Amino acid sequence: MGLKMSGTMTMMQYTSKFKELSRFVLEFVSSERLKMRRFKESLTFYIWNQLVGQPILTYQELYERAAKVERGKTELRALNPINHKRNVFE
Repeated sequence: MGLKMSGTMTMMQYTSKFKELSRFVLEFVSSERLKMRRFKESLTFYIWNQLVGQPILTYQELYERAAKVERGKTELRALNPINHKRNVFE
């Protein structure tokens, strides 16, 4: 599918695009497990790294946890507006 979450794309934008493109390549996401794997491997490094090792059983749970990580990062940036350097791993 070739979709990769960029540092400027929000989790909601990424999820919307993932769902849209998945409709065209059903074999790419033919099972819940495969769909989860494809979604997770295309996340930004920071979000992916926060989810490694967590037992996640459904696509919905994966989305919710990834969105929670993104919200946490956004909140941290808001608390420290001076340090707005972009991380090379995003």
